[in-house]
Amino acid sequence: MKIAIITPHIFNPSGIGSMCNDLTSELIKRGYEVSIFTFDMLPQYRLNKINKSAKIYIIKQTNWMQDKWYRLLALLNIFKSMMLKLHRADIIHINGYTDLTIAGFIVGKIFRKPIILHFHGTDVWYYEKSFFNFYKRIVRNVDKVICVSDCLRDKLLRDTGVKSDVMPYIVSDFFISQRGKRSNFLKEKFNTDKILLNVKGLIPIYGHELLIRSLPDVLKKYHSLKLVLTGEGPLFKELQELVATLRLEKNVVFAGFKSHESLVDFYASSDIFILASQLDARPNVILESLSCGTPVITTNNPGGVELASQYSENVTVIREDTPEALTNAIIKLLDEDRRVSKSTIEGIAGQLNKEIITQRFRNIYSELTENRN
Repeated sequence: MKIAIITPHIFNPSGIGSMCNDLTSELIKRGYEVSIFTFDMLPQYRLNKINKSAKIYIIKQTNWMQDKWYRLLALLNIFKSMMLKLHRADIIHINGYTDLTIAGFIVGKIFRKPIILHFHGTDVWYYEKSFFNFYKRIVRNVDKVICVSDCLRDKLLRDTGVKSDVMPYIVSDFFISQRGKRSNFLKEKFNTDKILLNVKGLIPIYGHELLIRSLPDVLKKYHSLKLVLTGEGPLFKELQELVATLRLEKNVVFAGFKSHESLVDFYASSDIFILASQLDARPNVILESLSCGTPVITTNNPGGVELASQYSENVTVIREDTPEALTNAIIKLLDEDRRVSKSTIEGIAGQLNKEIITQRFRNIYSELTENRN
């Protein structure tokens, strides 16, 4: 079977990028032919190692804020590129809602191919900003809609009336193989006995300011503690200034963008992973941290709350997204000095590994192709 995966990210070790990459490798291992249509990305962010047997078609990304006629020309260029390639596919698996989605949907309809539309988060929460208002029309006219979480499925149903399946992200082998094994990597590197970790891009939605402002009162008890922030983004300078204003230069580390292989040691050598996001639909970073044995504190965002309900013993939700509430939760968890339960680690490994999730996708692919015959 020939699968065309359309995704805005394949090289980037984000949730969507890593899921598409792991799925590609596992499908190829099982005899599928996989073609990938993706946006270009700066070399420093191309950290995923893509299976060499996959055919990759890279398309120049356009800015959603550009002139609408320029974007229309860019969309026509994407459409032209896909017309020459997608006719060979048996299934078109579209991830997210971007210009690639619009072009892939139109081409798929022209060639009468089964189409899966797979939503990962902000594409549903912010659908009203979609180009030419195609969003609902596309959602209602594909063969299968998939969401990565229950909260995303429920919002899509409220907004569009469309029912969707829920398919969680794959948790990569890098983290599953850790099985809660402890590491001293960050503590030795920064000469401290307590580490807080955040793994998110430095953009407003991910709440880094809240996280930094919670730190001064934590430091009154844990003086040498370090907060390690991985990721890059437009808020870097602003967050640096905030750290300087609060005189936290010795306690906050901006570690930059990291590959999945590198992040294993970051998770495993931290005392707490903190997700400070204002909005998240399926924060796989929580599951990655739990797999490495590190408990989690999350703000009251939909995806964090959902995962906390599944792993309540190891994920703490703060009731209010305030520095005071976060400070209290951090101190309490540091005082308890506990790790993730074995049952949680084994549950994630058994339910969210690449073999299990890939088989679920294979079942969907087979169902859709059989229905077309």
